[in-house]
Amino acid sequence: MDQQQDRLGSRELAKQLRDEIAREDLAPGTKLRSYRELASEHGISVNTAREAVRILEQEGRVVIRHGSGAFVAEATEKTAEDQLRDLRVELEDVRQQLRQTTSALAATEERLSEVVDRIPRGR
Repeated sequence: MDQQQDRLGSRELAKQLRDEIAREDLAPGTKLRSYRELASEHGISVNTAREAVRILEQEGRVVIRHGSGAFVAEATEKTAEDQLRDLRVELEDVRQQLRQTTSALAATEERLSEVVDRIPRGR
């Protein structure tokens, strides 16, 4: 799996876990499944699963206790400042995804142009 797919995989898993936490399928204090279990369940690498949990830790949704695992954080009410900070982080993430997509599109267009140039033109 390439680096961009890893990032997308970690974001997708983080979203799924975030949704489970929001629905309280994973209540505060609940231990998350191990990185290996998460990786196996979602068809991703262990490092990608670890990155997803790290994203949730940065958001304050998960607490990682080295040697014990990752646990759903106790629910706290977010201030407007916290919400704004979260939105800024999410916006920067979207910007980064757009930059990567734009770069990939430019490379694809260049390759396509090269292929088209190699097609013989009949008259």
